[in-house]
Amino acid sequence: MDGTQGIVVSVIVLTYDHASTIGRALESILAQEVEFPYEVLVGDDGSTDGTAEIVRAYADRCPQRIVPVLRKENIGATKNLYDLLQRAKGIYIANLEGDDRWTDPKKLQAQVRFLDEHPKSIGCCHKCRVVDGYGAATETPRWICEKPVFTMKDFRGIYLPGHPSTWVYRNIYREARYDYSIIWRAHTLIADRTIAFLLLAQGDFACLPETMSCYRSIDRPGGKNATSMLFAGQIGSKYMELRLTQALERWAKSELGRDVAFTAFKWRLFASALAKSLLRPGKESWRCIKNMIAAAIEAKVGRSV
Repeated sequence: MDGTQGIVVSVIVLTYDHASTIGRALESILAQEVEFPYEVLVGDDGSTDGTAEIVRAYADRCPQRIVPVLRKENIGATKNLYDLLQRAKGIYIANLEGDDRWTDPKKLQAQVRFLDEHPKSIGCCHKCRVVDGYGAATETPRWICEKPVFTMKDFRGIYLPGHPSTWVYRNIYREARYDYSIIWRAHTLIADRTIAFLLLAQGDFACLPETMSCYRSIDRPGGKNATSMLFAGQIGSKYMELRLTQALERWAKSELGRDVAFTAFKWRLFASALAKSLLRPGKESWRCIKNMIAAAIEAKVGRSV
């Protein structure tokens, strides 16, 4: 790719209360050894711990590269992300959250080279090291798949082509073919499944064999990350996942004219919710089951009209 023609990669960094880790994340981006121009759009979503001040200091240090978007109030992770994507000037998009980091300075160069040489691939990822909140190695989450080639058939409603912090993909937002506001309309905090779905609808994802990033996997009650807030001990998360999945199915119908149904995944969600309700009966449990049944009936009636 000829870097003289403008920004080649827009790195999208989402951050919220990451004062202890955002510096390390930004340093790992600035350490990239590349032959092309890139920009770093950092969206701080109203942090209360000094994260914004750290981001501003980095922007003052590297004004030609870092673009700070510092929000006075919290607007939600997916609206924060969607706004940054609309601002991105690059031919390609790369992702990194404020508590993760890249570990190989040649990461961006390798992925851009791959995509330049494989125009039929919508994006590529790579393997990553997964650690817990204390930095100790832990198991890779079940929803991360590192197949050499990942297609829409592999998505199945939940599986991702590598972790989002490893993605570099073509900037589909510059000349949008579809309505991408589904990114924030589908859910206020979860966007990785939605973006994966949008991308896979337009091409396959490749996975490079190198390990070039580190992802912090935190899943505990009281945690401020999306995984902890939505899934740690939350029985209602099954209903939330059902609604998100149905939103993707509706988008495929309205934008692509395709009937896409993640039936097996939705049955798994219902079975899991039912099992949890039997183990922990109560108002919240049965409300979740009632809502899931109502959502399933609503979807079925909608298809029959």
